[in-house]
Amino acid sequence: PMWSEQKGKGYQTTLLNTNQIISITPVFDPSLILSKRNPKAEYLEILLANGGTLEISEDYEEFKKRIRSSQ
Repeated sequence: PMWSEQKGKGYQTTLLNTNQIISITPVFDPSLILSKRNPKAEYLEILLANGGTLEISEDYEEFKKRIRSSQ
């Protein structure tokens, strides 16, 4: 799937090969975990097969849905 995020005056765009994704980990603000009923992840940490990682600011369920539809 294609992923893009506004950075400054432009956009950062990444095309992800879903075969390279090892894991997707939602990362939460520890101070909000106990204070909210359903806290939202601050970002997703994507571990790739080549050892690289990406931080993606997107809703986990939406990202997962886009990955499934691209396979």
